[in-house]
Amino acid sequence: MKNILKIIAILAFVIYSISNSNAQNVREINIESTTCVHLVAFNDKCTPVSINGKLFNPGKPTDAVVVIVHGSQGVDERHFNYAKHLNSIGFAALVLDSWTARGIGMAHFDFAANEKKGARAYNLAIDVFRTVEVLKKQPEGFKRFGHIGESAGGGAAIWLTKPYLYSEYLKLFSMKPPELQANVAVYGGCFERVSSDRFIPIPTLFLGGELDNDTPAIYCEKFAEWMNSRGGVASSIILKGQHHDFDAIYKLHTASRAENPSECASYIEGNFRTWEKTGEKFPMTAEGYRNFQRKCVRSAWVAPVKTGHIESPFTGFKEWGEFFIKTLGNP
Repeated sequence: MKNILKIIAILAFVIYSISNSNAQNVREINIESTTCVHLVAFNDKCTPVSINGKLFNPGKPTDAVVVIVHGSQGVDERHFNYAKHLNSIGFAALVLDSWTARGIGMAHFDFAANEKKGARAYNLAIDVFRTVEVLKKQPEGFKRFGHIGESAGGGAAIWLTKPYLYSEYLKLFSMKPPELQANVAVYGGCFERVSSDRFIPIPTLFLGGELDNDTPAIYCEKFAEWMNSRGGVASSIILKGQHHDFDAIYKLHTASRAENPSECASYIEGNFRTWEKTGEKFPMTAEGYRNFQRKCVRSAWVAPVKTGHIESPFTGFKEWGEFFIKTLGNP
């Protein structure tokens, strides 16, 4: 009887130790950022916001960490899968929640309304920089930083390579933004090219699905070439037979309410945005952008989006995991 009680006590201690160890390896991080919106001109109103993230540390020390940014739906289980995979290959990971503090839910149910709350890839990119600044001050001693964003978070990956964001960040926070060593966009929206585009040479991977009818992968393949011709360092991988959200925890289905931006590719030159589908021009004002959205974004009834995984919610992990090992170096 005593031996049985002893075994039970040992098992209880082991379970407690594992639980306590896991608790120590995951902790909440608070980040002070800003929400920029358009009233009349571009980014003419920016207000402070406090957002949260969860930092996941692997079982061994590392000075490399990857910031994980969600899509228009907000944080879900896939992002914790990202963190677990990053931990398994030796990197720390921080899952960032950019929507909750801004009062945003499913942004893709109404892009225009949620944009007014700050549901923009631009703000997600600012959040990444602010998060890296906080991570630099953590006791782990992080020195190497990467980013992976899916869908809207993939759009943030593009902003993170644009000098414009760096100059705006300097104005907002009176400091230069931190340096990133690796950058991944998973089924991101590569819709917007600007005649004056130049890019900072941060290694960037675009990972898309061949059959994505929400954020077509072919746009990102072409955008990688566009970046490389203007100072960027980008590559593209298109996964055959895959749709949007190919690593979501749910299986492939038709989204019944999601708006579809797949026809919103545009080219900006001077004071006008040209819709690539029709050649129609829109002024570069807040109202001009909203008019463009009203025309190019289609409803779920007109253009239903196919979304979800086919065989596994871990689709693409091998590709982006290898990219981080290559670009961030030995964990």
